[in-house]
Amino acid sequence: MDMHGISRIDADRAVGWYVRIYYGGDKEHRKFFSDSKHGGTKKSREAAIGYRDQVLVKNPPPKKLPFRTKPMPKNSTGYNGISKTYRWSGNRKIKYEVYGVFYAPEPGKVKTKYFYFHNYPNQLAALNAAIDFRKEKEAEILERWNKMEHHHGKYGFYTEQPASAEG
Repeated sequence: MDMHGISRIDADRAVGWYVRIYYGGDKEHRKFFSDSKHGGTKKSREAAIGYRDQVLVKNPPPKKLPFRTKPMPKNSTGYNGISKTYRWSGNRKIKYEVYGVFYAPEPGKVKTKYFYFHNYPNQLAALNAAIDFRKEKEAEILERWNKMEHHHGKYGFYTEQPASAEG
């Protein structure tokens, strides 16, 4: 039985199930289902689940992309998934400046591709190559994501499951 967004409260003045659905910002749904008003623990739980499911059908959470669209506050490049860093040579005698591009070729797996400044005419050219590569990877991720069923509407979070053959 799915209890996402539902908590049990056993306090002196309140005994029952509490439904909380967050949408971010100011929008939120909350409701308490008392055991005494609903005829016991089982019936109050069923009422809470029914309420949660009804609210989520009427007000589904906004669809979230599988990657950030805005860079994190400490990002020095201004581009999501791209950071300026350095790599050492194999013998650790030379330190190379690079742009690292982070991407997920499949769910749960993160890879990094490095763009060494010395392989390009200048630092800006290395950054542009990194941006182009990141855009390619984001397009691939979106293509894969759009082929999947998105089971986030009911629960407010994203999980991937293969699209059914029927749909």
